[in-house]
Amino acid sequence: MIGIILAAGRGQKINALHTPKPLLWVYGKPLIVRQIELLREADIRNVAVVVGSRGAEIRSAIADANLKDMRIQYIEEPNDDAGILHSFERAAGFVESECVITSCDLVFERNPYQALTKRSDVEVLVSKHKKENEFSGAPVFVETRFGKLVAMGRTLDEYDALHAGIHYFTKKGINNFLAEAKSMDFQEEPSEVIMRLHGNSTVALSFLPEMEWFDINAADTLLRAEMFMRRTHAHAKPAQELVSLKELVPAASFTYTKTQETRVIIESGILKQLSTVRLMGPERAGSHHIIITDENVDTLFGDSVFSQLRNVGYRVTKLVIPAGEQSKSMALYNDFAERIIALGIDEHSIIFALGGGVVANISGLLAATLYRGIGLVHLPTTIMNMLDVSISLKQGINGQKGKNLVGSYYQPLLAVIDPALSMPDSLVRDGISEAIKHAICQDADFYQYLLENAHRVADPLFREEVIKRTINLKIELMHEDMFENHRGMILQYGHEAGHAIEFLSRFELSHGQSIAIGMRVSAEIAKLMEAGENTVDAHKKIFRAYKLPCAIPEYIEPHAIIDALKYNKKTLAREARFVLPDFIGKAWKIKGDYGIPCPMDLVQKAVKKSYGK
Repeated sequence: MIGIILAAGRGQKINALHTPKPLLWVYGKPLIVRQIELLREADIRNVAVVVGSRGAEIRSAIADANLKDMRIQYIEEPNDDAGILHSFERAAGFVESECVITSCDLVFERNPYQALTKRSDVEVLVSKHKKENEFSGAPVFVETRFGKLVAMGRTLDEYDALHAGIHYFTKKGINNFLAEAKSMDFQEEPSEVIMRLHGNSTVALSFLPEMEWFDINAADTLLRAEMFMRRTHAHAKPAQELVSLKELVPAASFTYTKTQETRVIIESGILKQLSTVRLMGPERAGSHHIIITDENVDTLFGDSVFSQLRNVGYRVTKLVIPAGEQSKSMALYNDFAERIIALGIDEHSIIFALGGGVVANISGLLAATLYRGIGLVHLPTTIMNMLDVSISLKQGINGQKGKNLVGSYYQPLLAVIDPALSMPDSLVRDGISEAIKHAICQDADFYQYLLENAHRVADPLFREEVIKRTINLKIELMHEDMFENHRGMILQYGHEAGHAIEFLSRFELSHGQSIAIGMRVSAEIAKLMEAGENTVDAHKKIFRAYKLPCAIPEYIEPHAIIDALKYNKKTLAREARFVLPDFIGKAWKIKGDYGIPCPMDLVQKAVKKSYGK
C-alpha cells in the first residue's frame, strides 16, 4: 500500500500571503505534515507526494518534521496550471498493488483511513453527518441511496453526503480511472471521472464515522480547523491547583522605564522640503539610512525623497516592496532584514517609512527588531497612515490566520505629515474612517463637523483640520493609556469585527472600509445591549456621507466572522470584548472598563443585523 498526497498546482490561495495550502499551519503543524502523520498512524509508511513549483518549500517542511520512519518519495509536476487529473496520472506510476490518494488540505478529528473497506477496485470516502458537514468546507456533494453512489459533483441540487477527499484504488482501479480520464477532457474534476467510471463498473463508498473534519478551501475553514484543534487539545485545568504552588522568592529584581518623545510635524508641502529641515540629531547623521516604500508610492514620491536626503549629505539606500497587504509577511520581513543588515547599518541608522499603512507596519517591525531597535521615521502618504500607524507604537505583520498576529510595540522618532499631498478622494475617505471612530467615541462636535463637511474631501485645509483634530484625540488616549488596557481601548473601536471582515474579504475591502463596517457591527451590539442611545442610524448616515460601506458583503458568511472573532486575542471563553458607543461622542464604560464583555450569541445576532443597508 502506498499513500499519495496531492500537493501540486497553484491551488486556491486562501489568504493574502499566497501561502500554498500544503504549507498552511494548523495547530502547530503544516497541513502536509498532518497528512503524512495520518498515513503513518494508519500504518501506511510508504508515501509519495506530488509537488509543483513550490516543491522545495514542501520538501523542507517535511524534512523538518520527525518522519524518519517513513519512506517519502516526491513526484514532480512541472506545470502548475495542469489539472488535478495530471497529478493522478503521475502518481499512478508509483502504485504497485493498491493506494490511497488524498489531497493535502484535510484535517480530521480522528484517523479517517480506518473507515476504508477496500472491497472494491475504486472506493470513495464520504461523510453523511449533517452537523459536521455543515462547516467542513468540502466542495464536492454526493447523493447516495441504500449505501450506494448515485451522483457526485460540485453542483448537485440534491445530496445527502460530502466527499471527504480520500480515494482508494487497486492497481486495476487506478488504471481504469485514468482510462476514463483520458477519454474525457483532462481538465475535468475527479468527481466527473468517478461518475463516468461508475457507469461502467461499480465505484464503492466508504463512510466516515461521526467526527469533526475540515476541507480547507477558504479562510474561515482554516480558522475553524485551528480553533477546533485548540479546543481539542486544551487543558481543562492546571495539572496542580495554583493555590497549592509555592510562591517564588526572587533574589533580586529590576525594572525598566523609558521616556521618549515622538515629534509629529503637520505642515502642507513639507514632503517637498525635507532637504531644508532637520530630520535627525548629529549622532545619527553619519550612519547608513534606509528608505522603505512600495512600488506605487515610489513612482510618485520615491525619487524626490531619496534625492532630498542624499542632497543633505545623508548616506541612504532605497528599498521597494510590492504594493499591497501581501507584503506584510514573514517572508518579506526575513528577506528585508537580511538585506538591510548586509548594507552595513548600525544602531544609529534610521528607517524612513514612505507610504501607506503596509509600508509603515513592515518598516516599524524591521526598525524594532534590527539590532534590537534602530531609528524609525514615518513619512505617511495616505490619510489612513497619517491617522493610524504613524501615530502609534504598534508595528506588525500578518499571519496565515489574520492581521497583525506578529509584531511589537516600538516608538518612532518622528512623524512628518503633509496634508497637501495629492491622492485620490477614495483614499481620503478611507482614512477618514479613523477620524469618524474618534468622533463617535470622543467628540460629538467633531462628528458634526465631519458630517457637515463631507463634500470637502479634496480640500487640503479640510484635510489638515481633520488630521490635527484626530491626532489630538488619539494622543489624548495614548497619554492616558498607551497600551490600550483601559480607556485606550477606544482605539480598537470597530477593529474587532473590522479586522475579521478585512481578512475574510481577502483584503478586497480596504482597512478603512472594513473598520467602517466593524463600527456598524459594534453599534448593533450596543443597540442589543441597550446602551445609552441607538447610534446605528448615526453610523449609517456618516458612512454614507463619505461613501464608505456600512453593511457586511453577502459573500462573507456570519459564522465565518464569528469564528474569526474567536481567534482574536481579546476573546475569552464564550465572550468577546468590544468597545461600544454609549451615544455619539462617548464610549460606553462599565465600572471604568471600556472593553465590554459581549456573549457570542449576542454578537452573532448583531453580525446578522449588519448585512442590511
